[in-house]
Amino acid sequence: MSGETKLCPVCDSAIEADARRCPECNTDLSLFDVSDAVPDVGKARPSKNGKSIDEILNSIVKGKDVQSDFFEDIKTIATNGSSADDDILADAEVEAGVEFECPNCGTRVAGNAKVCPGCGAEFAEEAVEQFECPLCNAIVDVNATSCPNCGVAFAEDEPSEAPAVAVATPAAPTRRPAE
Repeated sequence: MSGETKLCPVCDSAIEADARRCPECNTDLSLFDVSDAVPDVGKARPSKNGKSIDEILNSIVKGKDVQSDFFEDIKTIATNGSSADDDILADAEVEAGVEFECPNCGTRVAGNAKVCPGCGAEFAEEAVEQFECPLCNAIVDVNATSCPNCGVAFAEDEPSEAPAVAVATPAAPTRRPAE
């Protein structure tokens, strides 16, 4: 350990300078070119292949009808950095300690998150009822008629009717005339 730190490019947590994975969001840092140098905010920087962001964006929209204000926003953020207005999570309230594990990658995620910061998986608002396929153990939606993994067809559970039970009732005593 060198004692030097840098910021995770995904969650902005302070991490060891030589870390290969962020301990907070579990991001593989080898996917990012994270240098110790602070970027020059306000200056257009060429990308690794030498092209500026303008050249890259122009190559994307060439021959397409695209709203230019969208790309102007991207260029502004790329050259000036993001502002507080750009932080879509700034107003989100997170209860302290409320977290869950992403079912896709295992990253710890805030309880109100809609997307996993580790893998990008989107989370549903409501819990989806699922079960495990008895043949291949894949997770299957409760309404599925067959397994999406192995293709086995599921039998419909038919409500079983309770067998008619004969209820024995005691016979009423017969009255005999008094003699």
